[in-house]
Amino acid sequence: MNDARALLAATVDVLREDLAEHAKGDLRYKALLSANAVAMAERELAFAAQSAAAVISGITPEDIRGGKHDADHELIEVVLREAAIRAYIANPDALTEAEKVDYLEVGANGD
Repeated sequence: MNDARALLAATVDVLREDLAEHAKGDLRYKALLSANAVAMAERELAFAAQSAAAVISGITPEDIRGGKHDADHELIEVVLREAAIRAYIANPDALTEAEKVDYLEVGANGD
């Protein structure tokens, strides 16, 4: 884990375990909301280098909707993987353990 991700992970722990644990009402809500946002940023950093942008560059949504790439199995895998990454960043529990292994190349603990 790089330094930036470690700092973000530590911040999540402080927000969830120290602040939210002892806060009430609106302050607890804000601490948990902030923890979730920081955790999402950490996951975003974890997958930033694995973007599919280079592979799908020049391919338009209209081409995809029109079926132009239906037989492009490499593109389909890239799009599925990108969708899995986006889903994981937003909510790690959105994917099954098998999907995490298949699409994210990580195990159950996210490493």
